[in-house]
Amino acid sequence: MGRAEAQTATPVLVRDIFPGINSSTPVDGVTMNGLFYFRAYDAAAGSELWRTDGTTAGTVRITNIAPGSTSSSPRALTVVGDRLFFLATPSGGAFTDRVYSTDGTPGSVVQVSSTTGNDALIAVGGSVFFKGCEAATGCELWKATAGSSTASLIKDVNPGSATSDPTGMVAFDGRLFFAAHSPATGRELWSTDGTEEGGGRRDWARYGFLVADRPYAFR
Repeated sequence: MGRAEAQTATPVLVRDIFPGINSSTPVDGVTMNGLFYFRAYDAAAGSELWRTDGTTAGTVRITNIAPGSTSSSPRALTVVGDRLFFLATPSGGAFTDRVYSTDGTPGSVVQVSSTTGNDALIAVGGSVFFKGCEAATGCELWKATAGSSTASLIKDVNPGSATSDPTGMVAFDGRLFFAAHSPATGRELWSTDGTEEGGGRRDWARYGFLVADRPYAFR
């Protein structure tokens, strides 16, 4: 892990996380409250969440979600207020991503959703939105807020265990726009302010159209 001094533009090594010629491969960095958060690999814990203040002593692993040296591979790091949300695999296996959040201090990481199928995090206002799948509702739109330790289902667009499969999520004008399937209308453009009452299928003429399951041409 390295940094470049603004005055000299000379890169310097911050910390040799995976000692010797091995690479820790720091990636997916974001900043929150003056600290830099990223994913990095070491032999003891695998690929996990780290943070740095730019000094060797201030570069630390925040948590080890997957046991031992198995990697949880944190990704989709997303800042909402004073919390960092991210996806990680607690068992190190494929297709088991869960949503986690942290205030940035070691030991503060909590799992906010037990849903599966989570593949993106989109911040809108004080919330983070994601597609979550569970047996009772199928794959639907969920959200978590910086002030809550648990996520909640916004709306079961395709009722019961059937899935609306929300995709192409885009933040626009303080709302979340996405493509979803309902039995009454098929796959259409939807929008929400984060409440069940504040969502619904949107007028294409006003908000745009769908191309390859992604909302485009907002105006």
